[in-house]
Amino acid sequence: MPTMVISGSAREQQAIQRWIGFWQRRGYEVVAYPSPIPANDFQARYAGVLRAFYERLAACDALFVVNEDRDGIRGYVGAATFGEISFAIARNACEHQPVEIVLLRPVGDEVHGADEIRLWSELGWITFHEAG
Repeated sequence: MPTMVISGSAREQQAIQRWIGFWQRRGYEVVAYPSPIPANDFQARYAGVLRAFYERLAACDALFVVNEDRDGIRGYVGAATFGEISFAIARNACEHQPVEIVLLRPVGDEVHGADEIRLWSELGWITFHEAG
């Protein structure tokens, strides 16, 4: 069974849970996804959570980015999620470990890294679940 990591904002738990079910029904084992870290324990746990997430990202078959519209920005991607996409791109480019990269939707001009995301799409390195 192919493995998948889901990326996006931990604040979007309802959407993340919906997408976990969607990909599981299509035969993927979802091995990591964003989940909130309690504020009172954030500093103590953040490094370990990040390390575990990237370890799963380093070994998965697919990355799906839940980039819902946010605050009037189409297909919002934050800095951490952009880093995760970049990590998957680097895996494909340098380590010859193919990972399928799918974003929910195209990004708006206001998104940090929008030009790179569009270039990667034009090169066929990423695809979008929903057409623009």
